[in-house]
Amino acid sequence: MVKELAMAAVLTLSTFSVTGTALAATGVVDVNAVLQQSTDFQNAGKKVAAEQQKLQEQFAKESASLTNKDKQALAEKLNRQLAEFEQKTMTPVQQKLHAAVEKAAKAKKIDTVVVSGALLLGPVDTDLTEDVKANMK
Repeated sequence: MVKELAMAAVLTLSTFSVTGTALAATGVVDVNAVLQQSTDFQNAGKKVAAEQQKLQEQFAKESASLTNKDKQALAEKLNRQLAEFEQKTMTPVQQKLHAAVEKAAKAKKIDTVVVSGALLLGPVDTDLTEDVKANMK
């Protein structure tokens, strides 16, 4: 009997602790769907693609008479330039996406937001994708 009461007490406490931590609401966002509809993202992607094309042409022109070692050094230099350009170009889009997610989460009283498909276990309360798309405009 004492053993059964102890077990019941443990189960009751476990239930309270699980319920206590389950108060946080979780939302998901399909980031790919949001970015596919974002003109800012599309424009940034076009700028990065144009810069990549320009740097490829520069490499082709400058590397014609270089040794393999010098070609490799030039390629590394141009790749760093492209990475820096891409980061500079995409950072405003990432910041806008973050702000859009934050605004949507706050409006729906969501505490935690994850990328759709990333949550392995646990309930998802709200899909915020459409709200984030609207906030990105």
